[in-house]
Amino acid sequence: MCYYDDLVSIDPIEFEKLIFNLFENMGMFPQLTQRSHDGGIDLIVKDPRDIIGGIYIVQCKRFKNTVSSSIVRDLYGVLTHLRVNKGILITTGTISSEARTFVEGKPLELIDGERLLELLRKYSVLEISSYQKDFDNYKNNEEKSFRTLISEINTGRDNSTFLAVVGMMRIFKHGD
Repeated sequence: MCYYDDLVSIDPIEFEKLIFNLFENMGMFPQLTQRSHDGGIDLIVKDPRDIIGGIYIVQCKRFKNTVSSSIVRDLYGVLTHLRVNKGILITTGTISSEARTFVEGKPLELIDGERLLELLRKYSVLEISSYQKDFDNYKNNEEKSFRTLISEINTGRDNSTFLAVVGMMRIFKHGD
Protein backbone atom coordinates (compact mmCIF):
# COMPACT_ATOMS: atom_id res chain seq x y z
CA MET A 1 0.00 0.00 0.00
CA CYS A 2 0.99 3.57 -0.54
CA TYR A 3 0.80 6.27 2.08
CA TYR A 4 -0.87 9.64 1.69
CA ASP A 5 2.36 11.58 2.25
CA ASP A 6 4.12 9.60 -0.49
CA LEU A 7 1.84 10.31 -3.45
CA VAL A 8 3.85 13.14 -4.99
CA SER A 9 7.28 11.81 -4.04
CA ILE A 10 6.61 8.16 -4.88
CA ASP A 11 8.75 6.57 -7.58
CA PRO A 12 7.00 6.88 -10.99
CA ILE A 13 6.84 3.11 -11.45
CA GLU A 14 5.41 2.67 -7.94
CA PHE A 15 2.83 5.35 -8.71
CA GLU A 16 1.77 3.42 -11.82
CA LYS A 17 1.51 0.26 -9.70
CA LEU A 18 -0.64 2.14 -7.22
CA ILE A 19 -3.01 3.17 -10.02
CA PHE A 20 -2.92 -0.42 -11.30
CA ASN A 21 -4.08 -1.55 -7.83
CA LEU A 22 -6.84 1.06 -7.85
CA PHE A 23 -8.30 -0.24 -11.11
CA GLU A 24 -7.91 -3.83 -9.95
CA ASN A 25 -9.77 -3.05 -6.71
CA MET A 26 -12.50 -1.45 -8.84
CA GLY A 27 -13.07 -4.82 -10.54
CA MET A 28 -11.30 -3.96 -13.77
CA PHE A 29 -8.39 -5.67 -15.51
CA PRO A 30 -5.40 -3.32 -15.75
CA GLN A 31 -2.15 -3.98 -17.55
CA LEU A 32 1.01 -1.90 -17.17
CA THR A 33 2.59 -0.86 -20.45
CA GLN A 34 6.28 -1.17 -21.23
CA ARG A 35 8.52 1.31 -19.40
CA SER A 36 9.56 3.26 -22.50
CA HIS A 37 8.15 4.00 -25.93
CA ASP A 38 4.64 3.69 -24.49
CA GLY A 39 3.31 6.86 -26.14
CA GLY A 40 2.72 8.36 -22.71
CA ILE A 41 0.26 5.61 -21.81
CA ASP A 42 1.00 3.91 -18.51
CA LEU A 43 -1.86 1.42 -18.27
CA ILE A 44 -4.40 -0.25 -20.50
CA VAL A 45 -7.53 -1.18 -18.59
CA LYS A 46 -10.38 -3.48 -19.55
CA ASP A 47 -13.70 -2.63 -17.93
CA PRO A 48 -15.69 -5.89 -18.10
CA ARG A 49 -19.12 -4.34 -17.55
CA ASP A 50 -21.67 -5.05 -20.26
CA ILE A 51 -22.75 -2.14 -22.46
CA ILE A 52 -20.74 0.57 -20.65
CA GLY A 53 -17.42 -1.28 -20.36
CA GLY A 54 -14.57 -1.27 -22.83
CA ILE A 55 -10.87 -0.62 -23.20
CA TYR A 56 -9.36 2.46 -21.55
CA ILE A 57 -5.92 4.00 -21.77
CA VAL A 58 -4.54 5.65 -18.64
CA GLN A 59 -1.83 8.25 -18.22
CA CYS A 60 -0.42 8.78 -14.73
CA LYS A 61 1.13 12.15 -13.81
CA ARG A 62 2.84 12.79 -10.49
CA PHE A 63 2.59 16.56 -10.51
CA LYS A 64 2.73 19.07 -7.69
CA ASN A 65 1.35 21.70 -10.01
CA THR A 66 -1.29 21.94 -12.73
CA VAL A 67 -1.72 19.62 -15.70
CA SER A 68 -2.01 21.73 -18.85
CA SER A 69 -4.35 21.27 -21.78
CA SER A 70 -1.44 20.25 -24.03
CA ILE A 71 -0.97 17.05 -22.02
CA VAL A 72 -4.69 16.31 -22.30
CA ARG A 73 -4.64 17.03 -26.03
CA ASP A 74 -1.78 14.57 -26.46
CA LEU A 75 -3.75 11.92 -24.58
CA TYR A 76 -6.73 12.56 -26.84
CA GLY A 77 -4.51 12.10 -29.90
CA VAL A 78 -3.34 8.71 -28.64
CA LEU A 79 -6.92 7.73 -27.78
CA THR A 80 -8.07 8.62 -31.29
CA HIS A 81 -5.13 6.80 -32.90
CA LEU A 82 -5.66 3.61 -30.86
CA ARG A 83 -9.47 3.75 -31.19
CA VAL A 84 -10.14 2.80 -27.58
CA ASN A 85 -13.28 3.62 -25.62
CA LYS A 86 -11.87 6.14 -23.19
CA GLY A 87 -8.76 7.97 -22.04
CA ILE A 88 -8.14 8.69 -18.36
CA LEU A 89 -5.56 11.10 -16.99
CA ILE A 90 -4.76 10.70 -13.30
CA THR A 91 -2.62 13.27 -11.50
CA THR A 92 -1.55 14.08 -7.96
CA GLY A 93 -1.83 17.76 -8.88
CA THR A 94 -4.60 19.92 -10.28
CA ILE A 95 -6.02 20.23 -13.78
CA SER A 96 -6.21 23.52 -15.67
CA SER A 97 -9.56 24.99 -16.62
CA GLU A 98 -8.46 24.89 -20.28
CA ALA A 99 -7.88 21.12 -19.99
CA ARG A 100 -11.31 20.65 -18.37
CA THR A 101 -12.92 22.68 -21.16
CA PHE A 102 -11.10 20.65 -23.81
CA VAL A 103 -12.46 17.30 -22.56
CA GLU A 104 -16.11 18.37 -22.72
CA GLY A 105 -17.97 15.99 -25.03
CA LYS A 106 -14.91 13.78 -25.51
CA PRO A 107 -14.32 10.27 -24.15
CA LEU A 108 -11.77 11.59 -21.67
CA GLU A 109 -11.84 11.63 -17.89
CA LEU A 110 -9.59 13.79 -15.73
CA ILE A 111 -8.86 12.80 -12.15
CA ASP A 112 -7.03 15.38 -10.04
CA GLY A 113 -5.20 14.78 -6.78
CA GLU A 114 -8.23 15.42 -4.59
CA ARG A 115 -10.42 12.97 -6.52
CA LEU A 116 -7.55 10.47 -6.63
CA LEU A 117 -7.37 10.49 -2.81
CA GLU A 118 -11.12 9.86 -2.65
CA LEU A 119 -10.84 6.90 -5.01
CA LEU A 120 -7.81 5.46 -3.24
CA ARG A 121 -9.68 5.64 0.06
CA LYS A 122 -12.95 4.30 -1.37
CA TYR A 123 -11.26 1.28 -2.95
CA SER A 124 -8.93 0.61 0.01
CA VAL A 125 -5.67 1.29 -1.81
CA LEU A 126 -4.37 4.06 0.45
CA GLU A 127 -3.14 4.07 4.02
CA ILE A 128 -2.76 7.37 5.84
CA SER A 129 0.55 8.29 7.45
CA SER A 130 0.13 12.02 7.99
CA TYR A 131 -1.82 11.62 11.21
CA GLN A 132 -0.41 14.47 13.25
CA LYS A 133 -0.48 17.10 10.48
CA ASP A 134 -4.11 16.47 9.66
CA PHE A 135 -5.11 16.12 13.29
CA ASP A 136 -3.56 19.52 13.97
CA ASN A 137 -5.85 21.01 11.31
CA TYR A 138 -8.83 20.11 13.49
CA LYS A 139 -7.33 20.07 16.97
CA ASN A 140 -7.99 23.76 17.52
CA ASN A 141 -11.57 23.58 16.29
CA GLU A 142 -13.30 22.40 19.45
CA GLU A 143 -16.76 22.94 17.96
CA LYS A 144 -16.36 19.73 15.95
CA SER A 145 -16.82 16.69 18.11
CA PHE A 146 -15.44 13.31 17.21
CA ARG A 147 -19.01 12.24 16.31
CA THR A 148 -19.35 15.22 13.93
CA LEU A 149 -16.10 14.31 12.22
CA ILE A 150 -17.23 10.68 11.79
CA SER A 151 -20.49 11.96 10.31
CA GLU A 152 -18.57 14.08 7.80
CA ILE A 153 -16.55 11.06 6.76
CA ASN A 154 -19.67 8.99 6.23
CA THR A 155 -21.19 11.66 4.00
CA GLY A 156 -17.92 12.00 2.07
CA ARG A 157 -17.91 15.78 2.54
CA ASP A 158 -14.32 16.34 3.48
CA ASN A 159 -11.23 14.23 2.80
CA SER A 160 -9.16 16.21 5.32
CA THR A 161 -11.77 15.29 7.93
CA PHE A 162 -11.08 11.64 7.22
CA LEU A 163 -7.37 12.24 7.70
CA ALA A 164 -7.98 14.13 10.93
CA VAL A 165 -10.10 11.35 12.40
CA VAL A 166 -7.53 8.73 11.47
CA GLY A 167 -4.96 10.90 13.20
CA MET A 168 -7.11 11.27 16.29
CA MET A 169 -7.71 7.52 16.42
CA ARG A 170 -3.96 6.88 16.25
CA ILE A 171 -3.21 9.48 18.91
CA PHE A 172 -5.90 8.17 21.28
CA LYS A 173 -4.86 4.56 20.71
CA HIS A 174 -1.12 5.08 21.14
CA GLY A 175 -1.13 8.08 23.43
CA ASP A 176 1.13 10.10 21.13
